[in-house]
Amino acid sequence: MSTEQPLIDQLKDIHLPASETDILQFIQAWWIIPLLAAIAVLALVLYRRHQKKIRPRVYALNELEQMRQRYQQHKEDQRLLNEINVLLRRMAILYYDREEVASLSGEAWLQFLDKSGKTKDFSSGPGQILSHVYDDKKPEFDEPALSETVRLWISLQSCS
Repeated sequence: MSTEQPLIDQLKDIHLPASETDILQFIQAWWIIPLLAAIAVLALVLYRRHQKKIRPRVYALNELEQMRQRYQQHKEDQRLLNEINVLLRRMAILYYDREEVASLSGEAWLQFLDKSGKTKDFSSGPGQILSHVYDDKKPEFDEPALSETVRLWISLQSCS
């Protein structure tokens, strides 16, 4: 009998199936996993939409800063004004109807920038110089004030 005792000790208990209450609790809580997955997908979609919305602004603000740095080196007023005007026009075409924006020039362009930027800095402030970008005479302007006006305009824009 001494040899049988160790064999009996090696037997393991029988595992009974889960009780009905355990099964019911699992069935009642199954919806948590799909809900968490749906929340994760929604968060990802909203994050991507937000990134897509702000990416042009971030790009434009970085480009404006690079223009300012280049201007500190070359000090060519006309070149900076051309670059700023092109940047504003590209951003305006991105955010607004191309047909509405592309043909604007002079005072109409400045009024559009004022209206879309909720300001008066283009038609009666540092941005006035943008209507004289292509004049023959050398324009005089306040570069920091103009850059700040442009920066604020870019910051207020939003893609739909």
